[in-house]
Amino acid sequence: MRTLRGAMARLDAAINTGDFSGPELNDLFPPGLLARFAQEAANMSPDDSYAPGPTPIAVLDVTESEDAAVVAMCETTVWQVRRASDVRSPDSLAAGRGEKVAWELAQRSDGTRHVTGIVVSDYPAPLCPTAGAVVGYFDPAPPYGEWRREAIGTDGRIVQPLDPFGRPRGE
Repeated sequence: MRTLRGAMARLDAAINTGDFSGPELNDLFPPGLLARFAQEAANMSPDDSYAPGPTPIAVLDVTESEDAAVVAMCETTVWQVRRASDVRSPDSLAAGRGEKVAWELAQRSDGTRHVTGIVVSDYPAPLCPTAGAVVGYFDPAPPYGEWRREAIGTDGRIVQPLDPFGRPRGE
């Protein structure tokens, strides 16, 4: 679970900053999955909403083998906010609902773990209870209200936003 929470925290921090080029992040996620998140961030820019911390989760089930694990969880769905006054308290999540998501992890030969995939149930994902969700906040807090202008991909280059048809915006 420590690897998973660390990966989720690094991913939410990358989404907040728009920077997906960090070596630790690239070590925790497969390139294609991380590139997809970078593209989604680019497509959302400019944006002024931020995650106040790692996405709150309530673990539903853990299936482990010798070198892999699947963690089924309920992820809070409304976590990005534009103003500090909109940040939800842990108590407000106790009676909330979220989406069921499964994170897949594997263990490398050196013993380190990494994310291999994220599986979201059918869209719209079935709702699940967030009671008991683990909640944390970034310190320092994100710059609520400030606009992010671009996303930086896994290779350190700016990711061009695409329109809904997959073409670069403005063409």
